[in-house]
Order: sequence, then C-alpha cells, then structure tokens
Amino acid sequence: MCRYAGGVVVTAAAPGLPQRVLLFGPPYGQSIPDGAGGGTGGYTRNMEVYEHHLTSDEFELIPLFHTVRGQDKGLKARFAVRFAIDFFRIVRALMRDRPDAVHCLARYHEALPREALLAVLCRVFRKPFVYDIKAPLFIDAYRTRGRVYRFLADRIISSAAAVLAEGALYLPFLKSQFGQDGILFPNFVPDAEVPQTIVPRLTGDPLRVLFVGFCHPNKGVIEVFDGCRQFAIQGGAVQLTIIGAETPEFIAHINSSSPITGFVYRWLGRRPHNEVRAALDTHDVFCLPSKSEGHSNAVNEAMMSGMVVACSKVGLLEGAVEERGGYFIEDLSADGVAATLATIRRDPSEALRRGRFAQDKVRREYTASVARSRITCVYRDILRKSRRK
Repeated sequence: MCRYAGGVVVTAAAPGLPQRVLLFGPPYGQSIPDGAGGGTGGYTRNMEVYEHHLTSDEFELIPLFHTVRGQDKGLKARFAVRFAIDFFRIVRALMRDRPDAVHCLARYHEALPREALLAVLCRVFRKPFVYDIKAPLFIDAYRTRGRVYRFLADRIISSAAAVLAEGALYLPFLKSQFGQDGILFPNFVPDAEVPQTIVPRLTGDPLRVLFVGFCHPNKGVIEVFDGCRQFAIQGGAVQLTIIGAETPEFIAHINSSSPITGFVYRWLGRRPHNEVRAALDTHDVFCLPSKSEGHSNAVNEAMMSGMVVACSKVGLLEGAVEERGGYFIEDLSADGVAATLATIRRDPSEALRRGRFAQDKVRREYTASVARSRITCVYRDILRKSRRK
C-alpha cells in the first residue's frame, strides 16, 4: 500500500528492467524569444526536473516534447500544422519507445485539444495515462470556456488512469465534478540543491530584495519595482535584483522611472539556473506579488534557501507557503509591497523564523526524493490495474 500524501512507499520494488513512462511536455534548454518567458518558465523547469529526478531503478522517464507557440514561424507556426506535428510525434513515440505508461504535464487552455488527442491515442494504444494538472487556472478555464472545452476536459479526466494536482484546492473539485480522487503532487526541488545551512540574512542595510520570473505585469514585477522605490522614499535603503525575460511593458516602465535616493536596482534579464541559485544566497527577501500563480518553482527555491518569502495569496501560493512560512502581500500594489518590506525590516527575528519554517517544509514535503516516492506509488498502481484489465 502506498500513501501518496506522505510520500511514503512501503510496497516492494518490482524486479527487472525499469518500466518506461513517456513524459509529455515542452522542450527545455533552448531559447524561444517569441515564447512566454523566452521559452523558460515553470513548465520547462518541471519537464527538466521530472526527467532527471523522478527516474529510478524501477521507472525510466522518456521525454516526449510537444511543439511550443513561438518556436517556429510561417506555416509551421499555425495551429493546424502544430497539431499535425504533435500527432505524428505522439504516434511515433508510442510505436518506437513502447512505453508502459504516459505522463502529461497539463497546460490545458489552448493546449486542451492536443491533450485530448494524447488521451485518445493512449486509449487506442492501451497505455495508461497520467494527467498532471499544473498552474492554478484549470477550474476557472473549465467553468468559463464553453461546452466544447468542458466536453474535451471531461473526456480527458474520465480516460486518465490517475489525475495529479499541483495544489490541494483541486482535490475537492475533481471529486465533486468528475468523481475522481485526485492525487496531490506539488512541485519539488532536487535534494542536492537544498542547502544544509542558511546564510545570514537581514544583517543590515540595504534590504536586499530579489524577483525571479517572467517580467510581465501579471507577475507583479512592476509592483515590486515601485514598491521598493516607495520603501526608499519612506526612509528605507533597498537593493533590488530582477532576473527574468522582459516584456516591453516592463522595459518601458523601468526606463521611465527617475532615480530615488536609497534605491538601487539591477536588471539582469534571463540568467542560467546556477546564477539564479547563487542569487538566492545573496538576498534577504524574495518578492512575488503575482496576480495568478501555481506552486511556483521560484518560490520553492527561495523557501529551500531560507529566504524570507513575500508573495501574493493567489492560486496555489497560500497553501505552499503558509502564514508560518512567509508574508502575504494583501494589497497587490506598490504600497502593499512597501508595507510588507517595512514589516519585515521592523522585526527581522520573526522574518528569519518564518524563513526557517519554509526551509523545513521544503525538506519535508517538496524534495525530489519525496516526489519520487509519490510518483512511484502512482505508476505502480496504474500499471497493476492496467494488467488486470
């Protein structure tokens, strides 16, 4: 018997060669300037971390990359052509790799027809199908996008051998809407990246603030920038570092801002993952007042580093961070960011206590070893049921 929520496996590993699982998701390790975030972001990071850290002696994850909007131009960028390319890739992989199961990182929204195609092909080839719901908007999309969308989503969920959910808020919805017992499967970090000690933080001025993510207005990056300026106007000293691909709106806002005494910022653009990791150890506060957010990989990495996390309460962030593990910015504005930074500065011992709680939570719940135990349970169960059928 497996216990998914606790990440504990008490069933014995199956002997023999590892069983193959196709992992369906976006390509990683390449620049896609016209794609969201320049071709980086949560899904690509998930794809990379899943492939390298969920593979075990028992299960081998084989990447099956789908097309990405903005990856090509001209005829190949059209929806119908991309759909045909994805169809060919899926059929070729099912025939060539002969997988035992298929695991889909669900993007839904405009990607739902492609995911419905994958579900149908898995039925045709008799391969159990795992639908892994990422990000926080599946429920909203299901309720607002019309009958055809709901029909496709119904078919996908009903055909899935297991439905994973990035956040706990999905579980009651899956049960009430589909009669499906969803399995909580939050984002995770590689065990080797979790530091054993926490570097000193909040030791003096300036307050060092870090933003990592797509520099899009919906991510709250403009509120971070203006909030740090406001904090400086109120008498604080702050150093802001911004890492991530930029949008024109963000660039125009930064360029139109005048200098403020006590406020220094660095705008680094996209950086390799190792440089992002290094930045986590040289800053005090990780700030993400996003308007919509899943279980953010960047927040996970900030928590594992013992940083003080200041973020919005939207989407899946509230359950991932908790009041004990960070600060929630109630007013998603420059004033709200400035007020939260002032609260952290007034009581650094409390802020550091929350940072320690966050790091302990990552070690308990959000590491690759815990996730590997959970997914091993899922794969074993669906393959056992498939063999019975």
